[in-house]
Amino acid sequence: MTFEPTEIEEIRIPILKKLSIDFQEIDLLIRKREIERVLDIIDSELLIKKYGFSLKEVKKLRGIWKKLSKRRKGRK
Repeated sequence: MTFEPTEIEEIRIPILKKLSIDFQEIDLLIRKREIERVLDIIDSELLIKKYGFSLKEVKKLRGIWKKLSKRRKGRK
């Protein structure tokens, strides 16, 4: 995914200081290409615990992500 400079200015980046995420584990999982596991951890800590999304909402967002990802991979 690419962004224009003006788009970057509008991206909200969460402050991750107070989250109990093991970033070494995340790094290892990314290197092993276990993206679904990474998303499980991040979604739980960030979307559910920090921002109060319901599990149902997170599952819906994940479904949308999978659909868009599959569509993008189909164009290559």
